[in-house]
Amino acid sequence: MANVKTTEAQWLEAREFFEAGLSLSQLVDRTGISKTQLSVRSKKEGWTKGGQKEQLVQAAVRVAEAKGTLTEQARSVHDEVVEEKMAWIRFLQKAAVKNVQEAMGAKCDDQADFRHRAMTINAAKENIAGKNPETAIQINNNQAAPESAISSMERINAKREKIGLPPLAAT
Repeated sequence: MANVKTTEAQWLEAREFFEAGLSLSQLVDRTGISKTQLSVRSKKEGWTKGGQKEQLVQAAVRVAEAKGTLTEQARSVHDEVVEEKMAWIRFLQKAAVKNVQEAMGAKCDDQADFRHRAMTINAAKENIAGKNPETAIQINNNQAAPESAISSMERINAKREKIGLPPLAAT
């Protein structure tokens, strides 16, 4: 039998499966790479189990199992609500990246505006993701909203409109 070299893509896939919780024996069946090769490479590169990837798989299994007990209509509503929240999270992630990019190019006297935007984005993300339902975007009642916050709200509402969400009301 010819000695076939394992490609880097195959090694990356094997590592992902391992870190998602599969055993070396399961990897042999799935990838065709020998158990000895997998063992040597996993130890050499420090592959680990029980981390975030494996926890995500376990959480996804629990969600799928729980969804199996729902009616078809309840599953449909669940999927719609999740997709709406995920659209928001994707929007906020893009906004956070853009904010950092703009902050890196701004003069130091503009950094407060970027900190304000970052705090607003984080608060909105926590609120949408359900990490802290009481979190709300608050503007000090003793001060008018800064012009930058108003223009940020206009940009946010324009983006909301693009993804089919209703505009946020100014506070």
